[in-house]
Amino acid sequence: LGNLSELLHLNVIGCNLTGQASLPSSLGNLQKLRIFEAFENGRLSERRGGCPPAWLPNRSQCVPGYVAQEDGTKAVWRCPVHGWNIRFDDLTLPWWRWQAI
Repeated sequence: LGNLSELLHLNVIGCNLTGQASLPSSLGNLQKLRIFEAFENGRLSERRGGCPPAWLPNRSQCVPGYVAQEDGTKAVWRCPVHGWNIRFDDLTLPWWRWQAI
């Protein structure tokens, strides 16, 4: 992906990114990138409704997605075990080299 030097918008919404390796360092070469969207990572599944399964680690920390909390629709659950667990202040992450954002 780092060779896409003209890329302006990177959308990784709902891709279930799980760690630092989810964004390879080559993405730091995207010097024209203006928009980076990466929310809704960590959702349990596309299946709405029902609670997360009992075998899921840290199940008690799962929460319904914000849409369900706001308008009462059935939840897409968000659970820590599926989340994008990174430190945003880690200077090795590619977005620190994006200068157009």
